[in-house]
Amino acid sequence: MSLEEMLARFNASVKRYTRKRAALNTELHLIQRKIKELKQPYWGEDLIGPIAAAISKDPRMSEHPVYQVMGPFGICGEMPIHFYKLNVPDDERFQGDNCRSVTFVSRNTEDGLTLKMVDYSVNTGEYAEGSIGAMNGMNHPRVDLPDTIRGIVDFMTRFLSEDELTARANVELIKGFKKAAG
Repeated sequence: MSLEEMLARFNASVKRYTRKRAALNTELHLIQRKIKELKQPYWGEDLIGPIAAAISKDPRMSEHPVYQVMGPFGICGEMPIHFYKLNVPDDERFQGDNCRSVTFVSRNTEDGLTLKMVDYSVNTGEYAEGSIGAMNGMNHPRVDLPDTIRGIVDFMTRFLSEDELTARANVELIKGFKKAAG
């Protein structure tokens, strides 16, 4: 093989490489754009939101048709859902039976996200009043999620029948965050 042939073969190889690299760069840019446009699931919007919508359809929630997903709040990432009666002034939302609430916390595990509810009917007293733990709701145990939406509504209405503890606890939690942020 002559030097001229060797040079021609090398130059052909460089051209093939350049074309292949350009094609791969084009593919890479397309893939990067697709990745950028890909919506990462968010537990508040993509899990708690649909749970709130399903809870609102339970007949026992018919007097509380308006709901609001809030949070996450605090170091535990608590995410409450408040269900309100219609036409209640903002300053009376949490009074009496005007609001029904449930609060969720999540944990990431090897198997994915786990979800628990906060049981405001129990105060363990583990954290002193005014402490970071108390202000973040850590004196209230996390309980397993029931198997059904009906089970969540049972959990919510059980506490309402016991002096509406859930709504009051959420008000106190929000007041604590406002005070801490203040």
